[in-house]
Amino acid sequence: MNNEFLDLYNKWHNLIIFSAHGGADPRAKDDYKRLREWALENKDEFKSSAIELLEEGPNDIVMLLNEIFDFKIEGWMPLDIICNIWLNIYKDTINIDYYKDYREFHEYMKDHYIPWNPFKEDDPNITLEEFKQGKRNKI
Repeated sequence: MNNEFLDLYNKWHNLIIFSAHGGADPRAKDDYKRLREWALENKDEFKSSAIELLEEGPNDIVMLLNEIFDFKIEGWMPLDIICNIWLNIYKDTINIDYYKDYREFHEYMKDHYIPWNPFKEDDPNITLEEFKQGKRNKI
């Protein structure tokens, strides 16, 4: 992943991550603008870096992908569906569900999440990678 992209992306994403609407911190607008300018000047590097982020899981970077590449999805859709559409476009595939494991993991965790205190113990919950390997929480 391109280091310059990653630096710009992290500055922007760290400001929006806890915002319900992606802009609670006014500095996020300036960071988004810098990231957008870089993406416009470096479309190929932006594309490959954005794909890497999307391969890790659903990501807000699709906001910028929609803007830079002028692809509009009409109506509201969950983030993972929009990200999956972009992965299918970039990988030139049709109807592959790149987030099947991701959704199954989150469905599993709805009923099997183990509450924990980060100041007193390590997280007892399995990770997505462990879930893919067949591990389950010890309840």
